[in-house]
This record gives sequence, C-alpha cells and structure tokens, in this order.
Amino acid sequence: MDLHSRAVKTACAVCGAKYGLVDRLSDPIMCPSCHRLGATPPGPSLPLDPPGAATSSSTDSKATDPLQGQRPSRTRRGFAIFGYVCAGILAVFVVLAAIFIPRALHLEHDGAAYLDHTLPGIVGTWDSHALASRATPELLGVVKAPADLERVFRFFKQLGKLKHIDEPTGSVYTGTYLGKGTVTTGNFTAKAEFENGPATISVQLTRVGDSWEYNGLHINSPVFLPK
Repeated sequence: MDLHSRAVKTACAVCGAKYGLVDRLSDPIMCPSCHRLGATPPGPSLPLDPPGAATSSSTDSKATDPLQGQRPSRTRRGFAIFGYVCAGILAVFVVLAAIFIPRALHLEHDGAAYLDHTLPGIVGTWDSHALASRATPELLGVVKAPADLERVFRFFKQLGKLKHIDEPTGSVYTGTYLGKGTVTTGNFTAKAEFENGPATISVQLTRVGDSWEYNGLHINSPVFLPK
C-alpha cells in the first residue's frame, strides 16, 4: 500500500481553518495561508531543567573526576611528611639537650666549687693581689693601675672581717662571640656575713681551659650606704 496516497480533509493546526485534502502523514498540518506566512505550529514544550538533571550531572562529574580518589591520599601524604619533619626536629632537640644539659650542670657545679675554694681568700683578707692573680685580662684592663684595685679593696674593708659565707649559686652559659670564639661564662651570687654587716657578693667567672678566672666582682651591702 502506498502510504503517501492516503489523504484526508483536516483543519489547520495554526488557525483551525478547514481546508482540502492533505497527506495525513504530513506533520505538522497547516493550511496554505499559514504555511506562506511562515507560522509555527504549537508543539510540546520541555522544561529547561528536567527533574533529576542536576543530580545526574553531579553524579556523572563525581564518577568521571579522575583526581577525586587521589586528593585524600595526597592530603594524608602531606600530613605524614609534616609529622616526619616535626619528629626529626624534636629528635635533634632531644639529642642536643642530652649533650648540653649534663655539661652545663657539670660546669655549674665546677664553678661553684671554684668559688668555694678561692672567694674566702679574697674577701676574707681583702687582698687585692689574691683577685689580680686569678683575674681575666679583660678585668685587669678595667683596672688601669694596681693602685685603682687597691683603692676599691680599701672601700670593701668597711665590712670588716668575714664571719660566714654561703655556698654560691648561679648558672653557666656558653656563647659564640665575634673575635673571641666560644666562651663559657658563669654568673654566681653568695650571701655573706661580715663583722660590720651582711653583704651580697656577685661574681662572674670565665672558663679558661680546664679552670676558671674572675671576670667581675661586685659587693652590695647596707654598710656602704651613707650614714
């Protein structure tokens, strides 16, 4: 059967006017007037965003994203590297502390023992030569002449004879200085009781080889206050 030969009388899909026989398979069906005017027959409309479109797109993007599975592993790897670096730094500090803290404690004990042995001979007799023989070149450079050191000790003699001196306490630190290299210095204080009153003795020691030298001596006492 020839389908194109079958025709029926129908109405225009645009204006609704009845017109002659047309091919029933023509789609859309318009009258000759509407066809000449270029009219567009009404047709089914589709929503711009059909239901489920956004969900499908999101699902497809997740399914087709090649980096999605790699991002968590890269993040974990970054945290792991950071943890290893922190652990390494902590290990270095632990090793340095294990080396230097015992050495510093040993030097503090050694410096205090040196003062126990030498300080009473200096403040007990007020002999300036007892200090000068144990002084660093820097301390002797401050005292321009032996007479200046003798004058300072005459001032200290206001305290009178030494009655008692406590065990010195202090701390030792090591630093690097331009032109001097590595220098170990200890700062100590000792409470003392003299014939004419109490005093606080402050001493700075400098490590020279395996021994110590006096790098500073300061005595503070109410006996020195003006009367």
